[in-house]
Amino acid sequence: DTRTTEQCKKIDQVLGGKLLEITKNPALEGFTLPKMLWIQQYEPENFRKTRVFLLPKDYLRYRLTGTIGMDYSDAAGTLLLDIVNQSWSTDILRTFDIPAGICPPLVETEAEVGTLLSDIAATCGLSPATKVFAGGADNACGAIGAGILEEGKALCSIGTSGVFLSY
Repeated sequence: DTRTTEQCKKIDQVLGGKLLEITKNPALEGFTLPKMLWIQQYEPENFRKTRVFLLPKDYLRYRLTGTIGMDYSDAAGTLLLDIVNQSWSTDILRTFDIPAGICPPLVETEAEVGTLLSDIAATCGLSPATKVFAGGADNACGAIGAGILEEGKALCSIGTSGVFLSY
């Protein structure tokens, strides 16, 4: 889906090298910020109705626990996270008129974020005391699983996407 190519160009024109400095990522069509800008431009009423944005696993976790949040590894793929400060970038949010209030609370990937809601637990035949953890981005978790935990180690993952990760 390349509908957000125009928005990526706008991000590059407006922020230039500052984007890479803040987010450590280039503007690519698959990231959240270009998609938000597309909705802001082409579906402004829906954008105004937005109360919070979540990625799919975060929405699922919300439905399981009633708790809203996003882990840092997935937040890094939104183009809205200030990587160094580990917070939503007020500079980027302000630049593109995105209300800070729609950004979910940030949590550590390994954080316990709640337990199953009683109706979900009953439907699934599980205890309502079943713990639910934040989880993380697939490639970030894959790098940890592959032992990329110290400087000088790297992982090249070729699948649906091609990614080279290093510590």
